[in-house]
Amino acid sequence: MLRLLYFLKVFSVITFSALIFQSCKEKESSNESDPPKSPLKKVEANFPQEEMFAELIKEIDSSKELTSGPTLHYLSNDESHTSALVFFDSEKSIKKVIVQDVRKDGSSELCSYYFRGGGLFYWVSEETKTNGDAFEFTITKSYLDSAEQVVYSCGKTHVEYDSLEFMPFSAIEKMTKDKSRVIQLVNQLGPFETLFRGFSDFNGIKFMVVGTDEFTSTLEIDENSKGDVSKLLKSPNAFMGKKLNVSFTNYTKEDNIEYQRLLKVTIRK
Repeated sequence: MLRLLYFLKVFSVITFSALIFQSCKEKESSNESDPPKSPLKKVEANFPQEEMFAELIKEIDSSKELTSGPTLHYLSNDESHTSALVFFDSEKSIKKVIVQDVRKDGSSELCSYYFRGGGLFYWVSEETKTNGDAFEFTITKSYLDSAEQVVYSCGKTHVEYDSLEFMPFSAIEKMTKDKSRVIQLVNQLGPFETLFRGFSDFNGIKFMVVGTDEFTSTLEIDENSKGDVSKLLKSPNAFMGKKLNVSFTNYTKEDNIEYQRLLKVTIRK
């Protein structure tokens, strides 16, 4: 259920972002398409610690003490979309991050990362690949030791998503994920840094654009937006490329599109 609800929220933002920056070109699709070939290479392996990991994962998933919040929604220069939902405890320690990536061709990945003591110990990815009219759905999981080295990976793939539920996982070659990208996304660093990129107008609404050459994000400005908004509006060219601290909230309008509303922006010294 979480996967569906989160995807629907992200999809609404994706639709809006695409309207602001550029309309997506319709890609031609053939009537006869072969399903994508499975990238999973099965191996013989045994993983007796899986039950222990399952308890740690369940502890995080079932916790009522965690608080969640979204990252900014980013649009890349190749029209891919990236955003995340972050779960953290009372001490602001990250426990889980769900990252959604949607590419221009319609393929997507929803990957949940689990943390303990600041270290990544498990991730599970649900990936959808497209080839014309054909689809392939793949679920992969990797378990990591205290040094964040993968000790075991498993996966399964099928051309029908509903059929995955009834398929067993098979051991595969060890697979890794880029933890640094997740941390950068959560903390607005690296390619996800919030540099001032100017303003954009859409349907009579003014938006502030932040980001880098690789990823950008748009935030609606209204009379309640605080901080250095007026300063940026008055002299946008003077602050182009400057680092900003941004706080925001998500909300849905009557058009059922989810917007990012700017709460406060501060120009970093």
